[in-house]
Amino acid sequence: MSTNYYLKRIPTKEEIDQCHQLLDKRKIDTDDLYNEGLGALCLENVLSTITEKIHIGKYSGGWRFLFRTNQNFYEKSIYSCLAFLTRSLESGLWRICDEYGETVSIKDFEQIVEKSLGGITIADYYKKHPEEKRWSTYGPQQEIAQDGSRWWDVDFC
Repeated sequence: MSTNYYLKRIPTKEEIDQCHQLLDKRKIDTDDLYNEGLGALCLENVLSTITEKIHIGKYSGGWRFLFRTNQNFYEKSIYSCLAFLTRSLESGLWRICDEYGETVSIKDFEQIVEKSLGGITIADYYKKHPEEKRWSTYGPQQEIAQDGSRWWDVDFC
């Protein structure tokens, strides 16, 4: 079993109120969704802002945590990722959550990552199952950073 982790934006009261106002005005017609017109916010823009999330990575039992490469936010290192997450949480606008919507503290997330460092990597897996290596030709290779963390520059779930 595996679990994906995200940095998810917490909408402000004002943004939630905007959504309610747009819904109250019935601004859910196709024209309103795709055309802001006269500077008024459209529902799609507001919803995309308040539902923003960044995929951090995935933990699968027995495997080393697999980080999603997010070069716009942090470098390929555990320290850089944790520093970015900490800054984001301190802003009060973000939270870490798993794919089931449960909030995860930075301390718990760090423990998940640390606990996984002794886990297997894709290279370990291919040594045990060389017949599976054929799948590695279909996209970018996973990388092992200097700190031993595992990274992949692919959208995955």
